[in-house]
Amino acid sequence: VTLHYMSEMLKELDAQGYETTSPYFQRYLAWVRYHFDLLGESSPLLQSPWKDTFADDSRRMQYLADFAATGPVEGAVNSFCKHLAAIVREEVDPLDLLFNQGLAKDLYKDEIFVITAKRMAVFMDLLAHKNSKLDILEIGAGTGSGTQQILSALGKQGNDKGVTPRYQSYTFTDISPGFFEKAKAKFSDHVDRMTFQTLDIERDPAAQGFTPGGYDVVIAATVLHATQSVSDTLSHARSLLKPGGYIILMEPTNKHDTVLNGIWGTLPGWWRSTEEDRKWCPLYSRDEWDYYLKQTGYTGVEMAITDFPDVENHTLSFLLSRASHEESNQLQLPESLFIAAETEFQLKVAGEIASYISSTFGKKCDILTPDAISEQISQSNVCLSLLD
Repeated sequence: VTLHYMSEMLKELDAQGYETTSPYFQRYLAWVRYHFDLLGESSPLLQSPWKDTFADDSRRMQYLADFAATGPVEGAVNSFCKHLAAIVREEVDPLDLLFNQGLAKDLYKDEIFVITAKRMAVFMDLLAHKNSKLDILEIGAGTGSGTQQILSALGKQGNDKGVTPRYQSYTFTDISPGFFEKAKAKFSDHVDRMTFQTLDIERDPAAQGFTPGGYDVVIAATVLHATQSVSDTLSHARSLLKPGGYIILMEPTNKHDTVLNGIWGTLPGWWRSTEEDRKWCPLYSRDEWDYYLKQTGYTGVEMAITDFPDVENHTLSFLLSRASHEESNQLQLPESLFIAAETEFQLKVAGEIASYISSTFGKKCDILTPDAISEQISQSNVCLSLLD
């Protein structure tokens, strides 16, 4: 559907001989033509059944109406894209369509955003199990849709609610303070642990009142690609992290995604990038994120999960990296170490751990059942318990 409207836009503008003087619309139109060139004969518009459907006026109109009625996301795509030619002619404001008329809210209901946000929350849940005193900062938190998933995960233990949240502080930031009052009301159960502060991540955070190396986790959901220099932005985010701290990203990593580029590419902010390798669009692939993370003081992409199994047709990725740092001392194991296990599965896992410790550190690690533990306990013993 987006390709159809993009094709119709080009036909209409070319028939009118229209040439935009806007630098970012020039880049947008260049991308649209480049995108069609890349698709070539494989374009869905040239394949059945789309070719026949869109060639017939009545079938096309019926198909688009049925598509728009499918759900809020499809309706928003159709409602926005039918204005593409008018948007490029600057007769219709895309910001008005997206934010004043609520189309952006509907677009964000797409399952890809929900799935990826849940994955971020699951990771935070696991991380808080290890460290329940996390200091967290979110860049470009906006309306707090991602924040809500994360705080929901950290605000409970298992299925129990009303317990002490498993984090120490949450710094909710955005480039503008306009979202803060609604966010305070939205997260009223957590506000005593939250700080709301403006942050332009394209500038040095220390100069804006943030403590260097003050955070265990920095979160950025669909934010960093919308900056002039990803390297500078990553460096600024890196300055906020403690040694070994995590950066969690939700980023569009399919550079050839039609819908994302076709809709959001109509906004000036989409074209703020200055790097040569982001000439055609502001997005980086997973491998490019890995490269730039390593160049700016991180370990690279340690985990990458796409929203769709078919990587060629995915949109978003959950990306995880850490602030790299030199270990001051080699890991020192305790003088005496044993593993407590009982069930068949626990004993299997215990055997794998003991084998790893032996081969890596040259240290024997005994595996004990609960009945035998009391005989081994002493001040010099450390027990790794796998018991339920």
